[in-house]
Amino acid sequence: MMQVATEMTAATPRRVRRDAGATAKLRRCVVTQTTMPRAALLRLVVSPEGVLTPDVAGRLPGRGIWVTPTRAAIAEGIQRKAFHTAFRGAVKVPDGFADQVERLLLQRLLDAIGLARRAGDAVAGAAKAEEWLAGGRVGLVFLASDAGADARRRWQSLPASVERIMVLSGDEIGRAFGRDRAANLVVKNCPLKQRLIDDAGRLAGLRITGTGPVDAPQTGNGE
Repeated sequence: MMQVATEMTAATPRRVRRDAGATAKLRRCVVTQTTMPRAALLRLVVSPEGVLTPDVAGRLPGRGIWVTPTRAAIAEGIQRKAFHTAFRGAVKVPDGFADQVERLLLQRLLDAIGLARRAGDAVAGAAKAEEWLAGGRVGLVFLASDAGADARRRWQSLPASVERIMVLSGDEIGRAFGRDRAANLVVKNCPLKQRLIDDAGRLAGLRITGTGPVDAPQTGNGE
């Protein structure tokens, strides 16, 4: 019997790479005090103007702190002034900060999909996707969160090694491929696969209102 693939939606955010074990770079969330691999968290820095700034790539200069990428954790951090405390001084938190984080995480995910597409490791469209799946070349499937019932049924049963992610709309998937809309895209087992899983997991946390700092199940191959 074929095992059904793991599924990630906005209701199951922050899939964490715990199988990386001792090799993972661990960081502690300043709000929940939970220690997790840095790939599952969001780094924040303070700009020279004193503005709290999301560092979705984890590369901006200066001292950084880490927070669980959910709206609940961000809201709690702002309310309790946990970010002020962590930076040892007052910081300016922009209005709509969680929305800003979501936009940046979305763009980072779409950029990674674009990189995979240009490398020949990602394709949109049912025909090509099914061809890759039949050949055992698929490691990851993005199904549009607003896909119809027929599209959902088509991808209901996948090998256990294939993760199904539903955090992007059809318009957003289409944007990554320079078209109006796409119901799905598939990604090979390629170097970008784990980054896509990590980035999708972080975005999922911002796409469900009220998501709390819970301990989500793991997925992926680690580093």
